[in-house]
Amino acid sequence: MRYGPGERGLYDLYRPAAAREDAPLVVFFYGGGWRSGERGDYGFAAHALASLGVLVAVPDYRLFPGTRWPGFVEDGAAAVRAIRAGPGQGRPVFLMGHSAGAFIALSLAADPGWLGPERGTLAGAVGLAGPYDFGPEDDPQGIFAAAPGARARAAPADEARLRGAPPLLLLHGTEDDTVRPAQTTRFAALARSQEVEVEARLLPGLGHVGIIAALAGPVRALGLAGAPVLETIGAWLLRRAPPA
Repeated sequence: MRYGPGERGLYDLYRPAAAREDAPLVVFFYGGGWRSGERGDYGFAAHALASLGVLVAVPDYRLFPGTRWPGFVEDGAAAVRAIRAGPGQGRPVFLMGHSAGAFIALSLAADPGWLGPERGTLAGAVGLAGPYDFGPEDDPQGIFAAAPGARARAAPADEARLRGAPPLLLLHGTEDDTVRPAQTTRFAALARSQEVEVEARLLPGLGHVGIIAALAGPVRALGLAGAPVLETIGAWLLRRAPPA
């Protein structure tokens, strides 16, 4: 389905057969360092989330070097607007992302500059292993060169504008050596300081890829220790969008 121009302006929609009429919709942004990723590669995550009884939309977005910040966040905002006006109409809408996708999802949830008044009607946002704040030394390709101070931040420059953000669930693996778990704990503390409802959990034994791989059916079937990712997300969604 299309939300914007070009080959990257598309999204896939997953609709559980037994979903109720007012079932929530999750917009999922995949990771890939803003340099790689295709919506079709994340069917495993969408199917896992859909097993919770929610609709799932997985949009593509422009990648570096075709675009730099803020292009991919602008694409995320355009996708959310189109999806909310389409299959998300009348439903609670949650944003979710892994890694670079978590940066996009949490930017849209945290900073009203992207979605404007629509931010206030989001039901919540989920970040998996997100890099929420880093400087030029962590960005040798200059993907965020146009950001203020060339610094990548999901939070708005005026941190007080975080107020009014929807509830947040932030998950991170303790064994993540790609994006440090401190990224999640610091962002959670910042959001709480602005009176945002936050649940943050560090999951033992999970690395950067493991936290998203834990959504895959075969991995869950193995019962790997320290990987209750889907269960945690499902319980959190249920508390915020209980069945009618």
